Amino acid sequence: MLNATTWFERYQQRYRWATRAYDRFVQDLVPELVDTLQRNEQVTVAVYGATQVGKTTLILDLLGLSTLTTNEVGSVLRGGQQLGKSATAMPIRYGRSLDDGWYIAGEGPLSADTARETLRAFRRKVESGGICDAEVLDIRIPRGLFQQCDDSSAGLELNIIDIPGINSHSSAEQALVTKLADRYVVAADIVLLVGKADSLGFLNERDLIIPALADWAAQPTRFRIVLTYGFSPDSLVSQFKDQELTVEQVRDVHIGQMRTHDYVFPPEFRSNLFVLELGDSIVDLGRTNPEYLQRILQVTNDFRGELLENIVKAAGPYARLQGAFQLDRVINARVERLRKALENQEVEYGRQRRQITDELAAFHPELLDASDEEIYVAIDKLGVDRLDLKNKLDELSASIKRLEEFNCAALFLTEFSAGAVEKVSWLQEQLENCEQLQRKACIQAASLLFDKGVLPSWLKDEVPVIEYQRKALLDIDSHLNSYVLDGYWWSSSNFNEDRNSLQKALRLNAREHGERIQSATKRALHERKRALLADYKNLKSHCIILQSYLESLQALEREYRCICAEYADDLQEMDRALGMASSFESQLNAAFMEELRSTKEDVESHPVPAQRFYGLLHTRLLLSEIDRMYEGKSF
Repeated sequence: MLNATTWFERYQQRYRWATRAYDRFVQDLVPELVDTLQRNEQVTVAVYGATQVGKTTLILDLLGLSTLTTNEVGSVLRGGQQLGKSATAMPIRYGRSLDDGWYIAGEGPLSADTARETLRAFRRKVESGGICDAEVLDIRIPRGLFQQCDDSSAGLELNIIDIPGINSHSSAEQALVTKLADRYVVAADIVLLVGKADSLGFLNERDLIIPALADWAAQPTRFRIVLTYGFSPDSLVSQFKDQELTVEQVRDVHIGQMRTHDYVFPPEFRSNLFVLELGDSIVDLGRTNPEYLQRILQVTNDFRGELLENIVKAAGPYARLQGAFQLDRVINARVERLRKALENQEVEYGRQRRQITDELAAFHPELLDASDEEIYVAIDKLGVDRLDLKNKLDELSASIKRLEEFNCAALFLTEFSAGAVEKVSWLQEQLENCEQLQRKACIQAASLLFDKGVLPSWLKDEVPVIEYQRKALLDIDSHLNSYVLDGYWWSSSNFNEDRNSLQKALRLNAREHGERIQSATKRALHERKRALLADYKNLKSHCIILQSYLESLQALEREYRCICAEYADDLQEMDRALGMASSFESQLNAAFMEELRSTKEDVESHPVPAQRFYGLLHTRLLLSEIDRMYEGKSF
């Protein structure tokens, strides 16, 4: 006799070979792709969309909430806030309670007022940043608020998570959403992207800030598009009011509207598009246009029924295998996004580098389109010039000090010729000769200071030429010219006295010229020092600015190379994952052949006849199941 229980167990395990192959396949993938495939046995639905698009209303409708209790439930869930405010401050998991009480984060049963205050306090904590890493918030709604009639959603054990829109008003909410949304999106069997029918921008990749959502178009197994307010806009009312509507007709209209806005809706997502009218908009239509409401109710119910059916199937083994078959599309989408992002980084890098080099060229025209090496050379040259200026400044300061200590009168001191003759004419000749030497010293003061080691050669041009003056010699010159006779016949003492007076006058003239040349040269050297110091400061500033430009370019280059390296690593990982994804079919084939071989052995050699018969049935079942498995590739 056949054992029905044994056959039932074998039937329940008919796809065990496939799930084992699936599990082995998943374990070999990179973690971020593992997250997109691993699931538990409960149906988990993630709902994402901007604020005020009807997400919460949709969730409650899917759970089977009675339309008569919508306002009551909505007031509690908003935490007492007015309509128009976000009802969701963080990821929330909704469900039905087993009694008529509210349950918030495991606390309950609570009255509606207590639940409202609890959620109000919770929202305040989130908005103030007091909760920055919370898990999903569980809310159980009293069972008495749900429909009591037979409904397709009543028997569903749904795990529905409402993910708040990224455009929440509070910055604290935004930070929390960005951090947590990925966690719950990748854990879901099915993800509903919800948006208003007259605002389709939410489907654009650039607006889907959360990375886990960006690849939705490559995952038709996991993602569904839900358009709310899909029948109430005036343009749609005029288009639908005289038609007997079907699901496919409505889909055609909305996909056509997407095309008019230059948005290409993926063809394989046609059956994944659901158009609904829920909540207050239904009430408004019933009040303003009841005939039109009756016309659209059937098609909205059809859409709702299809969506519920999709949700039920989402956690089945076939759906998960379909996800594995579609994994190469997910990877290719991510690769394409990575490459586009890398191209954008390259463009941005070029723009920022051009901005820096343009500023550099405006500051230092010789470095237009210069390479880093050329900037290095320019900075090195500036460094050499700075050192040269520093040395000159040091040498100039030392020269000024030597000049102050040097007796410049020595440059103008003269000596009488040997063999004195006691004649007035001889003294006049000495005066003339000495004056010629002093005049010459006025002209050659720079060379004389260089020869004396007071000034270096490069400062010779700084020494001014002073005008020769003989004020100190006028008296002795006049005295000598007053003599009538040339000789000193009457007394040698008069000659000696005149000679001493002449020497004294020449020394005085030398001292006066020395003071003048020293003063004029000091002024010239100090002026040169000020000029050199200004040049030194300008050169130092120039060098610092060039260095800052170079460091900016180098920092930009390092950042760009680091980003490129990260993208290269990600692309390499995606290439490896793509190879793994491509091998899934062969792994599934191998697992199927192994299961078929094992079943065949049971048929041929199992000692229990009933088990051999089970093997025959199992073989037939396997052959039918394998076809269904491969249908996932075109799901």
